[in-house]
Amino acid sequence: MPPIISAKTVSKTFSQRVRPSARPVIILFSLLYGLLPPASFAYGLLFIGYVAVSTTLLLLISILFGLLSFWVFDAHSLEWFMRGFGALLSGGLVRLWFFPPVLAETAHVLPFAWITYDPMAVYLGQLDLVSSLAWPSGFAGSPASPV
Repeated sequence: MPPIISAKTVSKTFSQRVRPSARPVIILFSLLYGLLPPASFAYGLLFIGYVAVSTTLLLLISILFGLLSFWVFDAHSLEWFMRGFGALLSGGLVRLWFFPPVLAETAHVLPFAWITYDPMAVYLGQLDLVSSLAWPSGFAGSPASPV
C-alpha cells in the first residue's frame, strides 16, 4: 500500500525548503526593481488560490513526466523537453500576450498557462474578477484566453 502524504507534511516540507531560499531573491528583486502590490485585496486573495492551483498542476505534470520516464533509457531528454515546453507555453520566457494569435490561443488551451501566466495576470489585475472566480467550475481553457 502506498504511503499517504498529509497536507501537514507537504506544508512543512514546503516551508522548510522553498520559503527560506525564496526570501533573499524576493528581497533583492523588490529592492532593485520594486514590488507591486496586487491590483486589489480581492485579486491578492485570488492570487493565493491561483498559486495553489498552479503548484498542484505543476506537481501533476511532473508526476506524469516521471511516469513517462519509466519507458525511456535516459530521462534527461524528457526532463529537458518538459522544462522547455513548460517555460515557453507557461509564459515564463515570453509573456503570452506577445505570442502570435494562433500560438497564444493554443497556449491558453493547454494547462501550462496556469503555471506562470494566469497567476501573474490575476496578481496584476489584468483578468476580470468575475471570470477569474467563475472559471474553476468549468475547465475550458485559461480564463485569460483571447477568445
